[in-house]
Amino acid sequence: MSDNLLGTDKANAIEYFLDQNVAQGNEGDASIERLEIDGTVLSFRFQIKHKQVFKQKVIGRTIKATVYDVTTPVEGRVDVKAPNPNDVTFGIDTPVGTITFSIRDIIAAVFA
Repeated sequence: MSDNLLGTDKANAIEYFLDQNVAQGNEGDASIERLEIDGTVLSFRFQIKHKQVFKQKVIGRTIKATVYDVTTPVEGRVDVKAPNPNDVTFGIDTPVGTITFSIRDIIAAVFA
């Protein structure tokens, strides 16, 4: 039986990691849709939003223009005690380049 980790300190640590290290743009962020652990197997689904909004004050008004707004889903299952080397790294193509992060980074955030 799996344990739901949503709303826990572990989920908050992962979301913070994704917000700070993966999501791009001045309005980019990450959200966790699923985070469960069953024994040593971690199952997850994240939404990573990359969003850059240009803001400029002109004659007392703020003009906004969205430069890019792309959401990337990231989903997987990994045994945190014995991760498969083929499933260790994610590459996410964004408007500002490819962002790469490791499942080991996520494991470290969960079990720190």
